[in-house]
Amino acid sequence: MVREMIEKAIEDYLDTHRDNIRVHVEKNLNSTKSNIVEHLPDHVVNFLKSHLEKRHKESGGNFLGTIINSVSSLATGLSENFKNEIREATKHHVDKATEGSTDYITDTAVKESKVAVKSLTKKDDDDHKFFQNFDLSFLGEGKVGIVNKILELIRPPIRRVSNEIKEKVSSSFPKHIKKLILHDLGGKLPGSDKDGDGVNDNIQSVLALLGGGGRKKGGDGNREGGDDDDDDDNDFLDKILHRLPQKIHDFLTPFLEKFEEGLMQNISFELHNRIFSEDYFKKGVLSFLKLFGGSGGSGDGKGDGDRNLFGQVLGLFKKGKGDDDDD
Repeated sequence: MVREMIEKAIEDYLDTHRDNIRVHVEKNLNSTKSNIVEHLPDHVVNFLKSHLEKRHKESGGNFLGTIINSVSSLATGLSENFKNEIREATKHHVDKATEGSTDYITDTAVKESKVAVKSLTKKDDDDHKFFQNFDLSFLGEGKVGIVNKILELIRPPIRRVSNEIKEKVSSSFPKHIKKLILHDLGGKLPGSDKDGDGVNDNIQSVLALLGGGGRKKGGDGNREGGDDDDDDDNDFLDKILHRLPQKIHDFLTPFLEKFEEGLMQNISFELHNRIFSEDYFKKGVLSFLKLFGGSGGSGDGKGDGDRNLFGQVLGLFKKGKGDDDDD
């Protein structure tokens, strides 16, 4: 049927733009990831430093104060190696959180473009009625409408990707940070061996206060942790890390909002100036129509009526409906 042929040609034409859309998605996503990896580690380090220094001042000169002083000194003079470990951890969690995002957004943009175009075509089963009601006004005065419709359809999936990135990074990254801190402290607290490879029984007690030993009471740096009792000396590191997920979540928000808006602008440009450019669209669809039915006939052996109708369809995409045919 001519209707099915036209719809199939339009779908195949839209598929040819998949790679161009994917380039925009990948470029925006990679830029966002690079900015996060560049800035989030410093944000985390500054957060740890400020809270450890505050805890140290509040602890006085008792045993816990000595331990916190060791941790605070570590945070104040964090080695480049430790900072690099945080940066690598950031990259790991951001990469993991964005797996499959490029393909998902690209597939959604192409799919919703097909849905939007199909919604503008009449669903008459009769080929002649379908053709009579079919026009390409969405390439002219109707272009803004169809582009806005597509953008409206793809914004929620893009927002969903942004939210998932925030949730995944903010929930998993703090646990990794805790492991890095405890590992780095293994050779720096009083009582550890010279090489920093072992922790004796006394240090196990210290680590319990930090939330990393066998006697810790709970809390693992999740956003959904237990009560944050600042008056309790036990697990003070966990209590600090308990605040970190929300801080990361809030920190990521402007980066991902910028990602959403930048990507929407780029996809809008692609839709306006390439995909629904009248010249691109007509030539692209026409090439598929010719493949389906030949340059002058329907290709299905149905007779002169169908061939004439198919010829009119080709004329529509060659010049535009209503133009005089002077071929």
